[in-house]
Amino acid sequence: KAVFQPVFSSDGKEIVWYEALLRIKQKNGEYSSIYPYLDVAKSTGFYQYLTDFILRKSAEAICEFDVDISINISITDIVRPAFITLVDEVYSLIRHKQGKIIFEILESDELVELDKCIWFIDYISHYGFKIAIDDFGTGYSNYCNLINLPIDIVKIDGSLIRKIKTDDNARLLVEGIIHFCKKSNKKTVAEFVEDIQVFESLRNMDIDFLQGFYLSEPAPISECPCPTILP
Repeated sequence: KAVFQPVFSSDGKEIVWYEALLRIKQKNGEYSSIYPYLDVAKSTGFYQYLTDFILRKSAEAICEFDVDISINISITDIVRPAFITLVDEVYSLIRHKQGKIIFEILESDELVELDKCIWFIDYISHYGFKIAIDDFGTGYSNYCNLINLPIDIVKIDGSLIRKIKTDDNARLLVEGIIHFCKKSNKKTVAEFVEDIQVFESLRNMDIDFLQGFYLSEPAPISECPCPTILP
């Protein structure tokens, strides 16, 4: 099933958009994160159905609640004709709504295929959709991607955010990413904001948006806080 986690303004009071997340049903009836099963889904060719499912569920949520929603995609999706057809169909469904889709591409070695990324970003921009780089800041981090790609939003890797309380190097890196993005007119999001100390630290760094359990856990869209100023 699809659940949705709010992304808040830097003061934690306003919901700006929601991220759509997949949950998988266990034998005991409980739902858990799909993340541990993604490698299996990719190796068996099932991954594309997950992406299509979450995009359709996001379109349904936009039709009902008229909010912006982000979803995770990969280069494999971008080059898949059936996915582009589905993007067209989603636009037709929500074209009269204020809510739009934000596509999040993982910051990885896949981004070396700049031509494909640039084509896709240009294509969706005509629909008013936006693009984000997800998990930026560790592993294959490459500031050249931020220079060469017309990215709207940079989501800083959660492992870095978790370390800013205890690791000065992680803190400096997060501050550097925020500074670079402000200079290049890209918005920044901190994921995994899990306590007040991290929340206050990021506010002081002048982050644009915040996301994490300290502010709100993922839930069905009907149970999420409304996208208005919260008390």
